[in-house]
Amino acid sequence: QEKRNGPYLETWLREVPIYGSERIGICRRNILTWKRLLNNDPTEPDTAISPGTARAYQQEEPLVILETLEEPKLPVVFTRVTGTKDYELTDHLGNVRVVISDHKEASIMADSAFGFRADIRQMNSYYPFGMAMPGRTMNNGDYRYGYNTQEKVDEVAGSGNHYTAKFWEYSPRVVQRWNLDPKPNLSISPYAVNGGNPVWHSDQLGDTLRTNGSEQANRDIKSVAGKYAGAVGISADNQVSINFDLLKGDARFYNKKGEFKEKKFSNFKARGLNSAGIGLLTDLAGDDLNYLYTSNLKYDVEYKVGQSGNWTLGTIDNTSKAGQTVKDFSWFDNLSTTERGDESKYQNYYFRPSNGYDGHVNVAPGTYYSNSGSGSGIAVIRASVVFHELKENYYRTHHKLPYEKSHSKAISDEGPRYNNPTPGGFYQFKYK
Repeated sequence: QEKRNGPYLETWLREVPIYGSERIGICRRNILTWKRLLNNDPTEPDTAISPGTARAYQQEEPLVILETLEEPKLPVVFTRVTGTKDYELTDHLGNVRVVISDHKEASIMADSAFGFRADIRQMNSYYPFGMAMPGRTMNNGDYRYGYNTQEKVDEVAGSGNHYTAKFWEYSPRVVQRWNLDPKPNLSISPYAVNGGNPVWHSDQLGDTLRTNGSEQANRDIKSVAGKYAGAVGISADNQVSINFDLLKGDARFYNKKGEFKEKKFSNFKARGLNSAGIGLLTDLAGDDLNYLYTSNLKYDVEYKVGQSGNWTLGTIDNTSKAGQTVKDFSWFDNLSTTERGDESKYQNYYFRPSNGYDGHVNVAPGTYYSNSGSGSGIAVIRASVVFHELKENYYRTHHKLPYEKSHSKAISDEGPRYNNPTPGGFYQFKYK
């Protein structure tokens, strides 16, 4: 926060978010971090003072410390002040239900024993879509986060009546976005929230890699990581993540003296070195776009005929293809918001993912693969198919490449990693 104080313009640090794998609370601070002496002469630079530590001058160059004003006094005494941290307790959709502080309150229990109880700062009960229930909300603080993990903006429409996030401004009372959904779904209004079903869906940011939650889909995603499959996590809401800390014990990151090779591990963490699968999953899970991997016989798509056609919601149904090659249909399994570039081969039909996703790969369950259209060639393991389709989808969706280039680059990236002598070349068959 910046505020004027006499001839000075001061910058104060008011709070610091507390994070684990996601935000879990806020630490409230009140520290003067910067103090600038305002100069009414526009030809002279303002004098900037960093309180208690250094004197400096703010010009067009970065801050340069010129002299120390105070030396630390020994012995140094450290103190801990409680009551400055608030921790949020959320439900399965990320809605903040209770906020407690780090301060414990003394209490006499029912059996007259002395104990402690939590200092409850806030309790929330919501109607569907986030409106606060009258009489079932308690607020002894000013914690800003609530429904769907998002930030309340009380100055817009009163306490708890407006939320803001990366992709929306939202009113929980009228259940409507203020802006058009930047990732529209053909079957849902662009002003709709949580797909019209707040009990099942949450929309905290909308940008991630998810599966449809089936055992086959989750196995497929882990199989892509190969020997690093143990580091691939899939949450209760089917979000894919990579836990690199689980790999620190891997012998590949130690030299002969048993010393940990931090640089090699950092490079691996940043780019998935030595594992095309981990690299791919890291790219997908960390992208700003939204990806979905499923293993279904039926799934929704959006399609149109010709570039000027209207998008229509449809369903791909492979349930009737038992015992048949589905080569002619397998290209439907790789859907992207980027056009393939060869739609003329397919009667000028265009396809894209539904449900607001940017990329969608589906590899049907109960299938086997061969590099021969008759099914009598060399068997292709499923991990090779999953890697190729995901990699191709990433090139099409993130890099906006047409199908032919994406297909070629995915083949090159896979190489011999999944023991497929013909990467990218396979035919799909249904078990009878």
